Amino acid sequence: MTESSERTGRMRALLSASATVTLATVAVNLLSYALVAIGTRTLGPERYAELAALLGLLLVGYVPAATVQVVLARRVAAGERGGLGQASLRTAVAVTVIGAVALPVLHLTLRISVPSLLFLVAALPAMTLGGAPMGAAQGLHLFGRLATTTTIIGAGRVGGAIAGLAAGGTAASAMAGMTTGAWLALFAAAAAVKGQAWRAIAAREGAQARAATREVAHATLTMLAMAAIMTADVLLAKRYLPAADAGHYGAGAVVTKVAIWLPYAVTMIALPRLAVAGQRRAALRVSIIVLAGLGVLEVAGVLLLGDVLFPLAVGDQYRPVLGWLWLFATLGAVLAIAQLIIMSRIAATDRWVAALLWTGLLAEIGTVGFLHGSIGTILTVATLTATAVAASALLIPVRGKGKPGTNLDLGTLPT
Repeated sequence: MTESSERTGRMRALLSASATVTLATVAVNLLSYALVAIGTRTLGPERYAELAALLGLLLVGYVPAATVQVVLARRVAAGERGGLGQASLRTAVAVTVIGAVALPVLHLTLRISVPSLLFLVAALPAMTLGGAPMGAAQGLHLFGRLATTTTIIGAGRVGGAIAGLAAGGTAASAMAGMTTGAWLALFAAAAAVKGQAWRAIAAREGAQARAATREVAHATLTMLAMAAIMTADVLLAKRYLPAADAGHYGAGAVVTKVAIWLPYAVTMIALPRLAVAGQRRAALRVSIIVLAGLGVLEVAGVLLLGDVLFPLAVGDQYRPVLGWLWLFATLGAVLAIAQLIIMSRIAATDRWVAALLWTGLLAEIGTVGFLHGSIGTILTVATLTATAVAASALLIPVRGKGKPGTNLDLGTLPT
């Protein structure tokens, strides 16, 4: 077989894997947007502000699950198996305890009802453990199985929230449905994982379990900061803007979420290659170019069709935010690139990028606290923060486990 035919075969395999995972993520995202559409129309701007804040907290609460997935994918791809199931279980317990401790603080600062927060905390262990089957399949390049588990876990969680909202008509009922769906989906995903992937999770090794748990802890600090940056603007809007404006902002943030998660399959497919030092440069360079191109298309699509499609999706009462939709899309596109770069640094076992992210988050909070006059102000600060974080994470040298500092070595990127 010639080199050209081998390259063509690899490209076809990559496109097939990307298509499979993309279909799964699109299906789950469509359910998420259905939840938002139902919520905006059922609750109205003022009551939807609470659900928008809960969905923001849910993103932060999902960080340990995403971290478990990323760490398991990296370790399995690198051949560092053993103790992964134990590490996942320990992480789930720790996350639940932290969530319970944080509950009264969230209730007082964000003015969210206690029942809603209780249901959210009850879902945390199921969400966290759900990252294990996805990570094992991802690390083994079993993208069909990754698509299956992604669909099961996402549809269970979001579908449960939709059912709860339809049944009870409140943010608390949506969280109750989400919790039930998350637990059912966990057992279904575990049943769907077979053979190699299950053996990778179940293999027991005390020393490796401790190492994996430490890696999850370090990576969680990084991904928690990334998730906080992704959702800080919505929470800050809930904190500082009038209830109606906060609801408008929460609806506009749907565009940001679409721009982040629509191309997420690019990051999922790239991650196993980012875990291999010899493949990291090419994988990161190509993935950034693809995400940048998709981001341009997303912003262009919003500029052309946003005024028509957005009111149809969420209702005419959210028209006051139409003029800002292009910037919501820009924010999402930049965050998608930042997320890829952060994933690459996690795959390189970098231990310093968390400090960069937390610094960016604190700067955003402080700036908004001083200049929080409008939707446009909060959105502009969030976009500038995301841009600075992405650029800094790309340029600052990687410092892994005892390794000398090196940058991500992308070669020449188009400007």
